[in-house]
Amino acid sequence: MTVPHYLLWASGEDRPGIVSAVTRALFQIGANLEDSSMMRLGSEFGIFVIFTTRRAISDEKFGKLLQPIKKKLRLAVGVKPLSTRQAAFRVASERLHLVSIHGPDRPGIVYRATDLLAKRGFNITDLSTHRTTTGPRAGYILLIEGEVRSKSTLAKIRRDLSALQRRLRTKVDIRPVGADAL
Repeated sequence: MTVPHYLLWASGEDRPGIVSAVTRALFQIGANLEDSSMMRLGSEFGIFVIFTTRRAISDEKFGKLLQPIKKKLRLAVGVKPLSTRQAAFRVASERLHLVSIHGPDRPGIVYRATDLLAKRGFNITDLSTHRTTTGPRAGYILLIEGEVRSKSTLAKIRRDLSALQRRLRTKVDIRPVGADAL
């Protein structure tokens, strides 16, 4: 028997209790959380959760389950079914690397870095950005985790990132992410 998989997303103004309320609702239907990412962005909080249940659940039942949470916490919430393939957990490979960029904030940092990496076949698995200060001297941090195809591709990425570092006047680094670091 195939176990049903779902993706739940929720977002709303950051406040205590969002994670507790959403995960309590999932617990009440016997859901098992398999993968998730939860984060605050500005004054908003967002959740992405892949979960399984023992049996399929109708949209109507999900609606009834999530309505009190949506109302009380003023959240936008959605659920969609996933195939087993879509929900499949992928073990981090030995090709996993972390690119870090930090320096003065300016438009185009994320675009330039991700465009460069995409052209080299770097598969992004996680990305986060943060401003370190405000005002005219704002700083910026960009962290990109992803998979490199091969050692020869890695050498090309290093060369390209070095050029990007000079162009943006930032500090750029790429390092392997070992299993012991996870």
